[in-house]
Amino acid sequence: LDMMWRTQILAHARGNQLDALISEIAQRMAEDEVLWLAEVRFDDRADDIKALKALGVLVSHGVGSIGFSHQTLFEHALARSFARGDGALSRFVLERESSLFLRPKLWAALNYLRAVEAPAYRKQIETIWNQPTLRVHLRQLVIEFLGQQVAPFDHEELIMTQALGTDRDRPIALNAIVGSAGWFDRLGRQFVEPAMVRDSDIGIA
Repeated sequence: LDMMWRTQILAHARGNQLDALISEIAQRMAEDEVLWLAEVRFDDRADDIKALKALGVLVSHGVGSIGFSHQTLFEHALARSFARGDGALSRFVLERESSLFLRPKLWAALNYLRAVEAPAYRKQIETIWNQPTLRVHLRQLVIEFLGQQVAPFDHEELIMTQALGTDRDRPIALNAIVGSAGWFDRLGRQFVEPAMVRDSDIGIA
């Protein structure tokens, strides 16, 4: 997706304008938890909207609405906007903890940040994880996200170790790291092997 961004959007004669507009649209949709916006909002940038439609980024819906042509484009655009602002992701997440629509946005943003800027990713995921009142569905998402990593970072191991150290999170964490050679190398002897003989942990996938 980033390659597409560079070759089709940023390489356009008005690439920076288009990129900024995409980011603005994604942020508005995320804040309002909608997938379509009234096109009239952007009448002052009608040419840019037209260009984004021609590039296949935006599409029309019904009479006078626009949206992203695919959910992954929306999530990627939003992730890029989070990457631009220091602390933007954690602020967004912690202000909307109760929203179930937050999960795919957070997952996509963590994926993107981890790939493009590891220090920013570390700061954001630790800020979210260390929130004392973090909702259960977001704690679970962080654990599941970390469990998907093939080559975990040291700071990710610290979070996973915390999860494995609590009765509440241990079954979720064990499920998340099942089948991962990277996690087994780091945590197998300390957590996985003992879990195999504990009745309380029976039932993991």
